[in-house]
Amino acid sequence: LRNNNVEVVTMDMNPELHPDLIGDIRNINFKENFFDIVAGFEILEHLPYEDFLSVLKNMKKITSKYIFISVPNHEKTLLRVSTKIPFIKEKNIQIRVPSFSNKVFWQEHYWEIGMRGYSLKKIKNTIGDSGLKIIKDYVPIDCPWTHYFLMEK
Repeated sequence: LRNNNVEVVTMDMNPELHPDLIGDIRNINFKENFFDIVAGFEILEHLPYEDFLSVLKNMKKITSKYIFISVPNHEKTLLRVSTKIPFIKEKNIQIRVPSFSNKVFWQEHYWEIGMRGYSLKKIKNTIGDSGLKIIKDYVPIDCPWTHYFLMEK
């Protein structure tokens, strides 16, 4: 993005990653509507689920319009099919089932979609409770372990 003259501000708790700002997403202090878009990829699951709603509300406060996040999808893929027929849009189909893992803290993750107690419906309900509207959510066919959410104020 920076190579395309887009102003980007990065933040992380780990100074070794050389972010622009060192901090915790749970305690962000920017003016309301400071950013056009706020993005958080593969970070929210590292916090207890009890913090998810307040983090979403904080992200909502500092964006003027959009939030884009990704969280791990712990569901298991039973079947994945991708078809491409000339002159017809490519069609991708996935059939997924929840994982019934009951681990409380798994590979530094407190929660993931599809883990016991963390259904996609629960995640979407929490997003709704934050006052955000989901514009699009999807799991890429070539990256079935990640679920993306594009949200709007």
